[in-house]
This record gives sequence, C-alpha cells and structure tokens, in this order.
Amino acid sequence: MSTNWYSYTNSQGPNRGYNPGCLASGEREFMKVYVKLIATYRGHLPPNTSGDTVALEVASNTSVAEVLAPFNIPLDDRSVIVLNGLSVDLDKPVSDGDTVTAFSAIAGG
Repeated sequence: MSTNWYSYTNSQGPNRGYNPGCLASGEREFMKVYVKLIATYRGHLPPNTSGDTVALEVASNTSVAEVLAPFNIPLDDRSVIVLNGLSVDLDKPVSDGDTVTAFSAIAGG
C-alpha cells in the first residue's frame, strides 16, 4: 500500500493537518472522494466533524483501503465496506466523487 496525500474537509473547511503522508505537489492528479462512517465507526472521524461524512482529496489511483487508512477502520470481516453502495475489492481504485462507506458488521440497533 503506498502512502498518498490526503486532506479532509468538514464543516470548518479544509484541514491539511490530517495527512498520513505527503507527495510533492504536481506528482499526481488529485480528486475529491467522500468517506461515510456509520454507527460505531463515527468515532473514527476527525475531531469536530459535523455529521457522518468527510470529504478527502486523494491522489489518483488511490484504493478503497488507502482511503480508509487514516481512519483506522478494520479491513476484515468486522467491517462492511462499500463503494457507492456496492461491495468491491479493497484494492479497487476510487474515482472523483466516489463515496466509501464503512460500518461495523455487527451493529446493535
């Protein structure tokens, strides 16, 4: 898994301090994707996030797993992870405007 440049946007606007790695400007094209964390996974969202969704700027060819990496979401049977509402391999690259949603496979209600 490569390290990609991330930033997220919430109700307070862009925050470039939440990035697990950084590539030099111009090395890759960037796009905006959305991460929606539901139920118990909402606690993995950045501080002061309004709602259950954040926008991220990620490098092109970033995978679903890489998008979720900064949030410490388990990438195994404990999680249900979908891309635009569909189950996909975690190594599938995301596209501009995609939404990656994750929630616990066992959630009370």
